[in-house]
Amino acid sequence: MDVAESARELADPRTVGCRPRWSLCVVIALLVSGLVAFPLRVAVLRSDTGRIDGVWSQVSAMNNGRAALIEQLQALAVPGDESAVMGGERALAAEEISRLKRLDRSLPGLIPDTGLTRLRNRIRSAIRLEVADLQVTPTDPSRSTLATFLAVGDLLDAARRRFHAGGLPVNVDATRLHAADQALTALNRLADRPTGVRLAVTTSEGVHVVDLDAGRDDATGLTSDTQLIVAGRNVFAVVQGRLALLPADLRGPGRPLGPVTRVLPGRDGTVWVIAGGMVRHVDSSGITLSGPVRTEGLGNISGATDAGLVVQVLTGIRVIDPVTASAHAVAATPGVVLAAAGDTVAWAGQQTQEVHLTSVSTGRDRLVANAIQVIYPPDAGASLSPDGRTFVLVAGFDRQTPGSRLLAVDVASGTPMTVLGTVFGAFDPGNLGRVMAWSADSRELFFTYPAVHSVDLWRVGEPAANHLRYRPPGVGGLAVLP
Repeated sequence: MDVAESARELADPRTVGCRPRWSLCVVIALLVSGLVAFPLRVAVLRSDTGRIDGVWSQVSAMNNGRAALIEQLQALAVPGDESAVMGGERALAAEEISRLKRLDRSLPGLIPDTGLTRLRNRIRSAIRLEVADLQVTPTDPSRSTLATFLAVGDLLDAARRRFHAGGLPVNVDATRLHAADQALTALNRLADRPTGVRLAVTTSEGVHVVDLDAGRDDATGLTSDTQLIVAGRNVFAVVQGRLALLPADLRGPGRPLGPVTRVLPGRDGTVWVIAGGMVRHVDSSGITLSGPVRTEGLGNISGATDAGLVVQVLTGIRVIDPVTASAHAVAATPGVVLAAAGDTVAWAGQQTQEVHLTSVSTGRDRLVANAIQVIYPPDAGASLSPDGRTFVLVAGFDRQTPGSRLLAVDVASGTPMTVLGTVFGAFDPGNLGRVMAWSADSRELFFTYPAVHSVDLWRVGEPAANHLRYRPPGVGGLAVLP
């Protein structure tokens, strides 16, 4: 029955030619499936390209970010910060290694394309070379790593063109490394520990107010020829021969107080103003407390103490009140005044160069041991603390030993100590301490250190000074603001 029906079907003219049509149907079906599958394959490969691109973008962003952070660490550091910088660099390397290994694992596995497979493998190789480099040194990539990174860039550009895939934006915050945050915070502090000090620094670019704890450096608009005088809670300025009382932030012209030749800080926020051959004692409002008195015949005015002005005359040194004409003898032989404050005058004999600390009220004189080759004014190099208890000066060692150092002297005993970190191989008045400023509580001394272009900090009682992480251009003046 079935055989007969098949024979009739074959004999039926309507069935003739069906086989070719079936073949054509198969071909058409294959073409249609190919047309559908090709875009799908391209879409898959474009997606894989995007994933690979995203991984490499993160690798590159982390690598660049680590280099920038290391540059910050090194820029903020001063001598003595080497261990902090090295610790920050190692911490960054360890963090990046951990993240690179996670990115390596996130790369696509089976990729149905030879070119993308080659790109993925080259990225994997670059990641592993980078990890190996970081385990040795955080700062210097090997030549093979650099070459592999360049090769990845070329392959990735080719894949983007081939699949019309654009580069993916990178979330910078997500790729930022944080392992050095603590080290950067410490290095951003200008001093090694909190000081509570705002420092006015006269530089070649003008006067800046530097908050040592906040790490802020603000220009004030005051010019580089400004001389600042701190007296108690008041800040006076001399600009182009005129005196002014400045506001606390040093911004603005301040209150004009008239012409001036020289200003010396006095007691309780007052100043001695010398101008036009006259001297007067002035308070913070500009009111004259005493004087004016002619300076002619007084001698060479070299400083001020609580009792009055320190003057050098041919026969020695004395302290006088120019209004009452009362006088206190300090030295009966010719000498050079090094510093004066409170009840003390520091001076050196012109012939012997021996350094003396003399009480104005009692006349008691203490000789500072081993302080020779003193740097005389106008080269500065000497200062008394506001409380009169500590005297510092730049001096040589002895007549046979070259070099200079900063000496700190206990005024009560006259005993000196060398402040470590301030020793020079050659005696040069320009090397050290040309500009000095004390904190109001007399616990901290700030001074210039031109040899390393820095400002230094010495705390009374400590054996060594520290470089501040602040290197202003051409320091001409320092003042600790109230």
